[in-house]
Amino acid sequence: MRAFFLRRALHAVFVLWGVVTAVFFLVRLTGDPTPFLVDQSATQQEIADARRTLGLDRALHVQYLEFLRAVPRGDFGASIREKRPAMRMVLEHLWPATVELAAAALVLSTVLAIPLGIASATHKNGAVDHAMSAAPSARRTCGQSPLLRPPYTTSFESVMAIRRSSRSPAV
Repeated sequence: MRAFFLRRALHAVFVLWGVVTAVFFLVRLTGDPTPFLVDQSATQQEIADARRTLGLDRALHVQYLEFLRAVPRGDFGASIREKRPAMRMVLEHLWPATVELAAAALVLSTVLAIPLGIASATHKNGAVDHAMSAAPSARRTCGQSPLLRPPYTTSFESVMAIRRSSRSPAV
């Protein structure tokens, strides 16, 4: 059991490192992000000052290492729009909506799963047992139904469909 948790923890570290690395490099994918961070009417001198203040004038690998050092402290810099720590803003928005949604999902899934699991175990080869056994394979074989697909694919496709129908630019 300990080996399992160690493997999962190690896996989580690599996943977090991958996400942090992707965020870092995606922000710089378009080149120098400084012009997006200053006012449109900023002069070249103001842009250069902002670049120096934000540390964007240093080599990319130096910026990346500093970013990696700041992440464990929860230091994700300041919000461009709000001019306050980004992590504080995330935590302010995390509590009410996200935690309530996660708690509701946990309660609903537990309230449904425990009785269905008991019914499936006590009535072997019954209707509930067959339905619970068939659900995972139906999800794999009937992947075209939006109700049986992973939510992240359905939500992505919904956004793309709305975007196509409204002919709005990419967000």
